[in-house]
Amino acid sequence: MFTLRAAVMWTVNDFSAYAMVSGWSTKGYMTCPREKDKEFDGNTERRLRPREWSGDEILEQLNPLDFAPFGKTISRTRPSTHMNWTHKPMLFELPYWSKLKLRHNLDVMHVEKNVFDTLVGTILDIEGKTKDTIKARLDLERMGIRRGLWMNRDSDKARRDLAFFSMKPNDKKEFLKLYRLFLHNYDAHDGSLPEEALLAGPVNYRWMYPIERLLKELKKSVRNRVKPERSIIEAWVQYKSLTFC
Repeated sequence: MFTLRAAVMWTVNDFSAYAMVSGWSTKGYMTCPREKDKEFDGNTERRLRPREWSGDEILEQLNPLDFAPFGKTISRTRPSTHMNWTHKPMLFELPYWSKLKLRHNLDVMHVEKNVFDTLVGTILDIEGKTKDTIKARLDLERMGIRRGLWMNRDSDKARRDLAFFSMKPNDKKEFLKLYRLFLHNYDAHDGSLPEEALLAGPVNYRWMYPIERLLKELKKSVRNRVKPERSIIEAWVQYKSLTFC
């Protein structure tokens, strides 16, 4: 007999879940660039990035704050003193959590998919997926930047002309051919930030691809939908028995 001990190294999550595990909201007026649109003036940004806060400094901010208990019936209105903090993450109860250099990883799998979908949807000008919308064009016009992307007002009715980065029908056909070739020869790469790579190593230890593949296989083993957990356990025991016995 022995005592098994475990430690939480970090979390792997998408951007929405990042708010839950970190305690800092990723939505709302304090995180929305539209509230600071005057800073988007079309000039090159040369300022240094904001400094990184240590875990101890974050705890100094969180400890004096009084958060409402969890529950759907509880009001979520936060005082101004809370800034953008929504709750104190329970992970800070671990004695070493505030000392970690890297506590949360944005899952490369989700980031790759979201960025790729947005990029392709915009280049191909796919309705419902493109970010080059009428609202975006009006925002550029209101902010006084990217004049070439403003709404065309030559006629009585304003219209959104095809952007210079959007493909014409013939170009789309060639792009789709290259896209299929790319998928056939695709090899996952390390798209993580340099600092995260230095701290945590290769990105394949911090993404959800193997987990999602495993979950897919486990779902296949469900024969009794009334008791899916039992089906998964039985199938997993059989797999391990055949593999190691």
